[in-house]
Amino acid sequence: MERDVENIINLLKSKDVNSLRAFVAKCPPASMKAVTVSMIQEYMPADTLLVALNMVVEDYSRGVAPELGVTLSKAIYLYSQELFAQDESNTHLVNAGRSATNCVIGLNALGRHEELISFADAAREWLSENSYGEVEALLFLYRIEAQIDLAHYDEAEALLHQPDIKALLTVDAFDRMRWETLTQRVKNNKRPATLLSSAEPSMSDKDVIIENRRSMLEKFGALADILPAEEAAMVEKFIAESSTQKELEKDVPDSLGQWAVDSQTRMDHLTDFLSGKPAKDVLRDYTSAIGRPDLAASLLGGLSSRRDDTEDSER
Repeated sequence: MERDVENIINLLKSKDVNSLRAFVAKCPPASMKAVTVSMIQEYMPADTLLVALNMVVEDYSRGVAPELGVTLSKAIYLYSQELFAQDESNTHLVNAGRSATNCVIGLNALGRHEELISFADAAREWLSENSYGEVEALLFLYRIEAQIDLAHYDEAEALLHQPDIKALLTVDAFDRMRWETLTQRVKNNKRPATLLSSAEPSMSDKDVIIENRRSMLEKFGALADILPAEEAAMVEKFIAESSTQKELEKDVPDSLGQWAVDSQTRMDHLTDFLSGKPAKDVLRDYTSAIGRPDLAASLLGGLSSRRDDTEDSER
């Protein structure tokens, strides 16, 4: 891994346009790959090259090729640090921040939690020292999630309630929602058999689970206000169809303990959404995981038809 990172840094420094294009061309498919290849031009500034590469690497880290995503992210991150030492341009900090985020996303996908914690701590420290805090909350939250995945629930709980993280959550609604999701995961794992029962002792397990489902949908619905119009419509329709009493009561498990295990699917997919995964992809994955792929097809098909009708009317 270290040798691969070093080799990529040397390639980036070489400014060999043909070799750079050939390298990117051989990489796996990605949504911005063709654009990135076209942007690699002679005399292209190094920071612009890294901006272009970060766009491709994000897809790799999110699941297309996480091992490659981590390797490229580390190379971009370290090269950005070198460039910043020569020229304290804010673009170098932006590139370092984005590559650090891509790196922890890839490490999370690979289950390399100890490495994630070490990298996230070091990146947060360096970025903070250079007065760049745009991704600090996200790096911290991924670090906490790694503690949860390692079953270090007490450590994760302590980090979730540190004063400094609460201060970081005052800007981005997505970060606040992610914090709530991780907090709930810790509670589920520490007290799965009694979750919520003390708050509503007179309610049956079934009633508690149904109420929790409704509460989670309400929180998810709050995101519609800050989403692009098409994704907001998709989320609103999904919530409307999922909030009926019939859907809320569908396949309710026998106990809160079983619910705590089953609901992890919902929480994992919500975490994917909060980390930036497109809403339509999250809906497909989520509805498939709960055995309702037909629901995603209905939602996405309906939105596609609405978009086609809108385009026809504009013509």
